[in-house]
Amino acid sequence: MASSVSTLCSMNDFTSKASIDAILAEINADNSSILSALMKELSKEVVVVEEASASELMLKEVRSDDEAYEMYNDYAFRKGFSIRKGLIRTSRRTGLWIMRRFLCSNSGFKDVKKETLRKYERSELRTGCTAFIQFSITNEGVWTVVRHNMTHNHHMIPAAKRYLLRSQRDITGEQLKYLSSMKASGCRVSDLLRAMRKEVGGSPNLWFITADAYNALAAEKAMKLDGKDCNQLIRYFAQRQSSESDFYYDFELDEHGHLISFFWRDGRMKRDYEYFGDLLVFDTTYRTNRYDMICAPFVGMNHHCNNVVFGLGFLVNERIPSFIWLFESFLRSMGGGIPQTIMTDQAPAIAAAIRDVFPGASHRLCTWHLGENSKKNIATQRAMKGFTELFSYLLKYCDTVAEFEHYWPRFIKHYKCEKNVWLNNLYVIREHWCRAYSKDTFSGGALSSQRSESTNNSIKDRLRKTDGLCDFYHLFLDVISAWHSKENHHDYRVLRGNRHMAAANVSILVHARKVYTGYLYVKFEEQFLRGISLNQERTFEDAEKVVYLIWKPVTADLIRHEVTFNKITFESNCTCKHFSEVGLLCSHILRIYSIHCVSMLPEQYILKRWTKAAMCSAVVDEQSSKVNVVPASVWRFQTMRKFVRLVTSCQDFLEARVEIDTAFDLLRQKVESVRGAIDFAEPVEGIDVPGHDGKDGPSIKDPKKRRKKGETNERPKGIVEKECNKKKAWRKRAEKHAENVKAKAQASVQEFDALGNPLLYSHPSSDSELRVLGSSLEKGISGKSVVPDSVQEDICGKKAIPDVVDSLKCFVQGGFGSQSKKRKGIYSECAPISANTELNSPAARVSLYDEIMANFDK
Repeated sequence: MASSVSTLCSMNDFTSKASIDAILAEINADNSSILSALMKELSKEVVVVEEASASELMLKEVRSDDEAYEMYNDYAFRKGFSIRKGLIRTSRRTGLWIMRRFLCSNSGFKDVKKETLRKYERSELRTGCTAFIQFSITNEGVWTVVRHNMTHNHHMIPAAKRYLLRSQRDITGEQLKYLSSMKASGCRVSDLLRAMRKEVGGSPNLWFITADAYNALAAEKAMKLDGKDCNQLIRYFAQRQSSESDFYYDFELDEHGHLISFFWRDGRMKRDYEYFGDLLVFDTTYRTNRYDMICAPFVGMNHHCNNVVFGLGFLVNERIPSFIWLFESFLRSMGGGIPQTIMTDQAPAIAAAIRDVFPGASHRLCTWHLGENSKKNIATQRAMKGFTELFSYLLKYCDTVAEFEHYWPRFIKHYKCEKNVWLNNLYVIREHWCRAYSKDTFSGGALSSQRSESTNNSIKDRLRKTDGLCDFYHLFLDVISAWHSKENHHDYRVLRGNRHMAAANVSILVHARKVYTGYLYVKFEEQFLRGISLNQERTFEDAEKVVYLIWKPVTADLIRHEVTFNKITFESNCTCKHFSEVGLLCSHILRIYSIHCVSMLPEQYILKRWTKAAMCSAVVDEQSSKVNVVPASVWRFQTMRKFVRLVTSCQDFLEARVEIDTAFDLLRQKVESVRGAIDFAEPVEGIDVPGHDGKDGPSIKDPKKRRKKGETNERPKGIVEKECNKKKAWRKRAEKHAENVKAKAQASVQEFDALGNPLLYSHPSSDSELRVLGSSLEKGISGKSVVPDSVQEDICGKKAIPDVVDSLKCFVQGGFGSQSKKRKGIYSECAPISANTELNSPAARVSLYDEIMANFDK
């Protein structure tokens, strides 16, 4: 058992020669630090610890540097100190090692000359310890311990804490591979380390700390990138293009060779664009990489209404030339196909680039961004009663241009916003944000760029503020793979079965279920069921066509839609233009189809992008057309599953593992005799790009701008946005909310006839103004009208007018009897009026109104 002795001695007895030399050097360098350096040394307590009375390692022999290090490291763990590699001496004649020394990690002193002021200062561990072990190396490669100094000038570490010694901590290759693969999948390193500690029974059994894991991951990344993030990214692109003929990428450098923008897309993205490229959602986001480059994904909507990516770009700024370059690269990669609708936020640079590159596309602005901007520009008006509902109604729920133009001037006049600059400018660009102006172009019902933002969020949640572009690239591939897997799952469900029908034996629903994907059939069924409750009125009919007015009876629609139906071809047109906007027939047309017993959807009203035939993820293989030949991709999956099961079942049996290794060697020889030699070496990520690998020309440099350490990866949110995020529960009841907003908005600027009844309108088929149908009284609609106080005062200047209007309605429904019992006010002395009074003519109604007003004056 080794013994250790500790004594406290004076500075003069035990200060080492190296310590004295260091002090003399400081004296010669800077006389002003003499006193402080001397007092620092004198204030230290010098500890002497002997490892043992005699060395147990003397004359031991090993065969390599690693064995020597492991032997001394194991010895140091038993004693309680850490080691590091030291001096090497080589032969002048042969150049071979003849001496190797390993030191205590506390040997030597810190170089105080290179010290600079830092916010974080590491602890000073060097104490000038003289403990070491020295090996003599022969020409035959035998390492022999010839010297062993066992005296330390510092305390030994207790056994319970020795796993924290630097030389004892090591992360294995398996552990590093596990951490890197899980981190690439979006898992946090801290969560992974917590799980690994729990698996091995605590930190002492893990043999590395958190900092070691992060350092190992950073070193692995540095080895892959070779110190140049952007250069390696372009090498990845070049490698994929060399193996995939339909892969496309492009990048742009500044005059100094720094990367300023790039774009890429693969073959699957191009095929998706050919099917679903009629709608393009484009939005930019920050804080996804260490260079603060702007991430700009091109996103669409597939046949299951899920996100699909058409390409990805990065920019260093949001200037017009940058967006023009990105849009031209995207258009060039897609063969010049222009989308029908492009949804973006309200950025002038993006709008200018779209006008230049996509002149024929309908540019739509995100209504969510407009609503957020309204909180900054018209905050005072938004506080007024009913303003928010009417503004949202104009922003999202107007069906025709006539409806918008009817309510906008009344909205401006009612809230006295004639001189508001922001609203006036918003009206100038109304074609870009109002649904009614763009319903002739397909948009899939999208009102905002949330699809692109959800793509950004799915990426940003798995990235860190210090990640580079290569990290983003690999992570984005994982996100796309997850989306493709989700699409395959939906396709599988569509191929395996059909949705349950809400109404049995309905021919048009049976046909729709055969044609549409599952999600789209549900949307179609909702429109059909909604149409059952609608009322219709025939306004015109001849031998070929019929014209109907359609409305909701319960909610008393103030504006009715007009449907034209061709009895021969079943061609239908509705003023809501739901089909041209979304690609599905609306509830109004389906109501007319039910009346005329149309059993199948006309061919012209089946949009291919929503059908089962649009499933472009099916296996395409040239060999599959041959008889009795399994497609290559299917064979690969089947064979891999068989081999994985075989290897997994044998991993715990040594004899079985030997048989598998032997069989693999034989199988390899037979396969190579058929197809040639196979390289089983580890694949090297990336290939050399001529002109950008540093050999044939200058390499691609990283962007100049780098994010500072400590900056958060999330966008800072304002107080208004935080409060609004707390009140988003209404999204679960979006349809009901839309109806409530529409009703409140119409009521806030409602117009009435002479008797106080709300006027009814119909959407025009060609005119620019709403057609007045008459009052609700003339159309036979009963029930109390929602009339705001401000509107009541505008009608007759008296607050009691609701009672008069209610009294007139109550008279029409059966006299004043029940009304006078509930109110003891002005009606208690009113003379009874006969319920048989004629009200068919306007003169009679005006006369009755005057009589009621006379009683009111009394």
